[in-house]
Parts: sequence; C-alpha cells; structure tokens
Amino acid sequence: CKLQGGAGHCTAADVRTHELGQCLKDSDCRLRMGLACCESCDAGSGEVVAINVNREEEIQHLACGSETIGCPECAPQYPDGAEAVCTAGQCEVV
Repeated sequence: CKLQGGAGHCTAADVRTHELGQCLKDSDCRLRMGLACCESCDAGSGEVVAINVNREEEIQHLACGSETIGCPECAPQYPDGAEAVCTAGQCEVV
C-alpha cells in the first residue's frame, strides 16, 4: 500500500508491520477495504487489511493529505468470514 508522505509524495507502507496496525487485543482491530483515501465499498476493488480502530483518521490524513475529501457513504463489503484479530501486537486479517 502507498500512503502519502510529506510534501505530496507517496511512500510505501506495510500495515502488517506499521504502527497503524499495532494492537493489544482483538477489539483494537477492524477490517478496512484498502488504504486509499476513501475506504472502498466494493469487496472486489481493494485488498482487505486490518488496522487499529483508533487510527482511521490518521490513515485518511496520510492517504488524502490535508485536503477535505467527501468519501462515499456506503458500507464496505468485506469478504465472507474475514476477521481482524490481534496477533503478536499487530492487527491481521484471518
């Protein structure tokens, strides 16, 4: 995944090892369709990732920059049976 870095530059980020996915327990984690500025509504249009529930705003800032983006109001369609769990201090999809 690529997140926007300083001065409008994108940098690679692996949420499986990034602080955005750190956790202490399963309830710290949630599923998200991709790490683009807006979460995808369609299960087929992005990779499902697991993030810390309290880091959504930070992800949006990193991915969107400082501009205000109107994301679609829809419920993401996660793959059947997918769950976000905390494993060894990192959120992951199982």
